[in-house]
Amino acid sequence: TPLQPEGFMTNAAIGSINSGSATLLTPDSLIAVTGQIKTGYNPRYAFNRLTRAVVRQMKDTTGQYLWQIGNLAGGLPNSLNGYEYIELPDMPDIAGAATPVIFGDFSNYIIGDGRGMIVIRDDYSAKRSGKVEYTFFKRVTGLVRKPEAFKKIAISV
Repeated sequence: TPLQPEGFMTNAAIGSINSGSATLLTPDSLIAVTGQIKTGYNPRYAFNRLTRAVVRQMKDTTGQYLWQIGNLAGGLPNSLNGYEYIELPDMPDIAGAATPVIFGDFSNYIIGDGRGMIVIRDDYSAKRSGKVEYTFFKRVTGLVRKPEAFKKIAISV
């Protein structure tokens, strides 16, 4: 609907690459997506917890894990292929035709907070119990500012 925020997973201008498998997320697709974003952005991976568990088990051709443990005390976060990642619980799971991973610069997703709040006072609905009901409305929206700053991985050949 027009009043819904635009999500970065539903924005039609954000492209995707294929994973190379009809049912699996492949290590090659996680590497390939990093070359799809122009230099100058600060991209990171985003996926849900189940996808993270799969990704943590992936190895390159030399047997090294793609996921590397960081050092939080030293300010170095965990990384995947040298990039940070964030966990988004509402991302899709790995399945055929799903897009379980997005790689991008999330500073190019804007959350708009409308000024003010609308308050409606209702003196009539609960008047028999001597109560006054209040309903509050606040407008909030989301917008992809630069679709070129994102790329999804689709599970498909």
